[in-house]
Amino acid sequence: MAKKTKKTPGNSHPSKKPRTESPSSDTERYVSPEPVASSTKRGNNGNQSSKKNVPSSDAPQDKKGFHSLISSFELSENAKYVVEHGFEKSSKQQIEKILDEIIPPLVDRMTAPNAETNSSVTIALSFLKTLQRWTDYGKRHMVQRMFTHFSTAISDQNVDSVWRTHMVQLITKFVQTSHFNEHSKFGLLLLGHLFSVALGTSGKPVTSADFKRLKELKIFILQVDLLDPSMNDILASFMEALVSPDFLKNREGILVLANFLSKEASLVKNFQTKIRDNLSKFTKKIAANYGEVYFHAWILTEEGSLVRKEIEQRCIQDIMVRAMTLKRNGLEMGPIGKLVFGILQVLRANRRLTKFSQLITELYQPILWRSLKSHNPIERCNAAQIFFDVFPLEKVGQGATANCAFKEMQVKEIKDLLLDEYQLVRVIACRGVASVFIQSTAVFSIADVQSIMFILTGKLVSDSCHLVPAAVFSAFEHLVANAKTRTMAIEILKNMKKCLHDVNEKVRKSFVRVLLRLKEIDDPDARFWTVVPLKHILFRLEAEDSTAVGEMLARLMYSTIYCEGQTITKTLSNLIKIINISDVSLMKFVKFAKKEVKVLPAYNILVSIVGVINSRIKEKMSNQNTAENEGSTSDANVPVKRKKKPSTTLQNITNRNGSEEEGEESSSSESPEEQPQPKQQDLLDDHKVIAGLLNAASLLWATYGNELRDIGKYDTINHIAISCVPLLLRYYKGTRVYYTVVSFASLIPIQLLAPHSTVTGACIAELREMDESSDPEKMKCLVMALCLWNRGHDVVELAVDWLNQAFRHENLNRTFLPRSNKKKNKVRFRPTQGKPFMAIRLLEVLFGQSACEQRLLKKNYDQLHDTFVYLGRIKELIERRLDNCEEFKEPDLCDGFLVKCFEVYLQMILMLHRPDTPPGQMSDSSTMLEPLSAPSVSCDILNWAHRVFMPHLAVETGPQYKFASECLQSVLKSSIIAINMGYTDKMHTLASVLFFSKLIDTGSPLHFLEITFELIKSICEYSQVYNAKDEWEIFSLIVPKLLQQYLEVVPSIDITPETLSHMMENYQKFKLNLFYPFTAFKKFLGVQNRTFQSLCDLYLSTCLQLITREIAKTNEVEVYSKFDDHPFIASLIVKYFLSKPHLAALILPWLQAHVIRNKDEPLELMGSISFLSTILLSFKSKFQIDHLEDAISKCYEVLMALDDDDDLKLVKRKGEEIILDVCKASGCALRKS
Repeated sequence: MAKKTKKTPGNSHPSKKPRTESPSSDTERYVSPEPVASSTKRGNNGNQSSKKNVPSSDAPQDKKGFHSLISSFELSENAKYVVEHGFEKSSKQQIEKILDEIIPPLVDRMTAPNAETNSSVTIALSFLKTLQRWTDYGKRHMVQRMFTHFSTAISDQNVDSVWRTHMVQLITKFVQTSHFNEHSKFGLLLLGHLFSVALGTSGKPVTSADFKRLKELKIFILQVDLLDPSMNDILASFMEALVSPDFLKNREGILVLANFLSKEASLVKNFQTKIRDNLSKFTKKIAANYGEVYFHAWILTEEGSLVRKEIEQRCIQDIMVRAMTLKRNGLEMGPIGKLVFGILQVLRANRRLTKFSQLITELYQPILWRSLKSHNPIERCNAAQIFFDVFPLEKVGQGATANCAFKEMQVKEIKDLLLDEYQLVRVIACRGVASVFIQSTAVFSIADVQSIMFILTGKLVSDSCHLVPAAVFSAFEHLVANAKTRTMAIEILKNMKKCLHDVNEKVRKSFVRVLLRLKEIDDPDARFWTVVPLKHILFRLEAEDSTAVGEMLARLMYSTIYCEGQTITKTLSNLIKIINISDVSLMKFVKFAKKEVKVLPAYNILVSIVGVINSRIKEKMSNQNTAENEGSTSDANVPVKRKKKPSTTLQNITNRNGSEEEGEESSSSESPEEQPQPKQQDLLDDHKVIAGLLNAASLLWATYGNELRDIGKYDTINHIAISCVPLLLRYYKGTRVYYTVVSFASLIPIQLLAPHSTVTGACIAELREMDESSDPEKMKCLVMALCLWNRGHDVVELAVDWLNQAFRHENLNRTFLPRSNKKKNKVRFRPTQGKPFMAIRLLEVLFGQSACEQRLLKKNYDQLHDTFVYLGRIKELIERRLDNCEEFKEPDLCDGFLVKCFEVYLQMILMLHRPDTPPGQMSDSSTMLEPLSAPSVSCDILNWAHRVFMPHLAVETGPQYKFASECLQSVLKSSIIAINMGYTDKMHTLASVLFFSKLIDTGSPLHFLEITFELIKSICEYSQVYNAKDEWEIFSLIVPKLLQQYLEVVPSIDITPETLSHMMENYQKFKLNLFYPFTAFKKFLGVQNRTFQSLCDLYLSTCLQLITREIAKTNEVEVYSKFDDHPFIASLIVKYFLSKPHLAALILPWLQAHVIRNKDEPLELMGSISFLSTILLSFKSKFQIDHLEDAISKCYEVLMALDDDDDLKLVKRKGEEIILDVCKASGCALRKS
């Protein structure tokens, strides 16, 4: 092929003949970067295959391609000869001459571009690229002069970027193909320019091509001496590139960094320091690429070389050591830890190279084993996370025996980590076990797997820390997702189904995730119901209170209840199965499935239930009517008496034996064709099933009501329900199902239901006949139904009628009662006997349900206002009760009733709060109602309470103390609720604080400790949300004063967890409220604010007073190794301070100031020594050693400065003995003043 080309040079490229006729085609041909690159590549290949020059066919090509050079530049005859005849036929002097004539004007034209010279520059650059393919060009002096000009021109910003790119290509080719001594200065200039471009300092956008050009200088970089002074600028550019995100994101950039890193051993330490100092500014993905830099730099070095050892020790091992000691955020590494761990993960991924795998093992061994046995739990956490990432480490080339023993040692380490004393290490180990089982299955023997699984399922599942069992099931979630470990995991999980009922929400959530993962897997052998039976899931759903877990269970169960295109029979069968197991679980499913079930499936389920019940009840009633008619025809003389339902229908329908449930399950699983006709009609007689279906339908209807209106299906449900509700009410009269039907019927608008049923009148009549022994659930059902039918005013009227009869005993009844403005259709009969407790229960149900309350306020505000005014006479009753010094003789006016009635009265203050006159609301007197301001009324109540109750609270054993304190607690709770709801103002809040401050003077201020701190929290929250800054400043003064008053009382009372939990409603909430002021003041004022500092001083002073009081009581100074042995409140305060770093930092400075301030008080000094001793013995790690030594030295100094009185000598001797013993035990040294 080559010989043919020599014989016929003119015909070598016949297709390109027309291009010689057009100058523009010449320009396009030689300017385009792709043809140039390809031709260069062909030239290189030619040089590799043959030592001959380019064939002579280039001569006519050059002549035709560069003919315009003659007219573009003022060339001599010799130069023209080169252009016309090519390089092969030209002499060395002729080529040098043309370069001497072209290059100077070329550089001038590039630095001062214009339209006339641009094309000539392009043609000249293409000509020089053709010359560059000449194999002998590097020996010519003029070519070096050309690159001298170009090396300067590439840094000139006036030169076009495209031309600079062509010059860079020319110089790069020259550097690659010539001797280092010939191109060193050009290479340095080029390297500096390429670094400037790649770092973005040249003003040109950075592209991947810029990094590729740097990579092409790999051989040159390996030849230069980085320690040479001429390399300082290049070295500075490299240091900048070492921390450049652009370099780290580009593959070629990473290789360039590796080239430099592998060059000089003495610079590796400086490079690593630069990386460490700038690591925090990268993301994890970018920082992880330093692992690639280390790996490639290691590969580029020779085995045994000094630079390789430096990379291993200064870079790779340095990262490993740092990773072990970095701080963590609980289970997760800190920000820097995540970056370092990302680097280690990349290094681990490169273990595919045998020698590098051996290196990783050698470097990790001493660091990893030492950190895994460290006494510092944080270091063990880091080491465990890294250990599971690199598992299994291998000893390459040491034989099977050594590797087997090494593997067994690592497996033993896994078991030890699973049983570590620190809970977070156990959690990390549980997570890691799943990953190593999946990725390294072949490493473990059957005995290894069994022993590890025994630890997981036998010990860690019942761990005292809930994070551990949650991590166990998180591990199983990964195991069931992997085909290799799925079968084993499922078999183990079958024995752990009871963990679904764990008391901790996070554990249950983790277990349900495993079941959801099984549900997602398309494997016929992996079904979640084979792990946990359906009964267990339904019972869990029935008892579940957590919304998060409930929604997950609903998502798990949804496909087993309904799927798209399912028949009505199948849907009903599935629902009946669930009801027979647990009817409440179906209600919980509907409650939690809002996010999972869309409106159309919900409509299909709802219409299936209502439609089937409608058809069955119509069929049932039709058959009964037919039978009655036939009986009356056959025996007209015998009167037909309708049989009444037996009383057994009133039994608790939820109690059913196992055989009945099994029968129902088996029958419901049959297809409709297989079920005999009597079985279908028995559905209505199964009260449990009917009640469950109607309850589910009611909840679906209420939940999706608005969506059903949007899709036009609401009227359809109404139509079906109206036709069946009257029949159901008549059929189930006298049974518990009747109330389920009433609840379902309450969703039908009364204007649609009234023409078909008189259920509202029946509900009111039944409600009137109830007494205190009646089922509260029935009463609640009737009250809510009446309220939804806009008959709530009748319930209020009935309650007031009953209250009026009770108030009659003290002549506080009135002749007319507050009545609604609703039209009365029937005569109302006044009750002859009062039912005060029933009245209170009715009002509590009405006001306790948000839907009922909002309807009443909207429709019957005037009646509620009159009722509130009427209930105001409860205050007069309470005053009479206290004046009598004994309980009323009438049972209707017992103390329990008075307290309950008073609570309802206080509740109505907040419920009726209206700053403005309610629009369109008229009272019975046809006058506009006055606005009811809750803050104003609450202030009046506080004043009244202070006048009435405080005289009876002076002595805890007083006869009126219990009743007065109960009523007062109701007042205080009402004030707190008002503040929480925002129904307060500055005057009301200040009045509340003033009132609470006076409770200290009562016989037992401890009774009001819980509610006082609840008030403080409410004020802090309200002040931050609702108040302006100037008002907050007021509250920032009154809150600390109230705190101070109560904290000063605490040291004088013996307080234990038992006494507090017995006296308080919510002991855990009290502990949170106790320290809430720190959160509020830190957020609003900052930790440096003087008010915040004073608050800290207040708590610490209380703590020390409690310790001092204990010393004074026992006359002994005890040194405790833990704060649990100190007084309870002191222990609580110190533990909280130590858990917050910004508070812990205040302890030692405060303690030193306290010692100096009380230097003449031996008791205070001994209390401080006892306090500090416990810190030194148990919490030394939370403080700097210098600060601890300063504090203990100050205590010792003040102690030794005490007088030498006989009374103080014993104190000095005892204190000195304690200080010296504690210093010896903790390793602290006493300093001389």
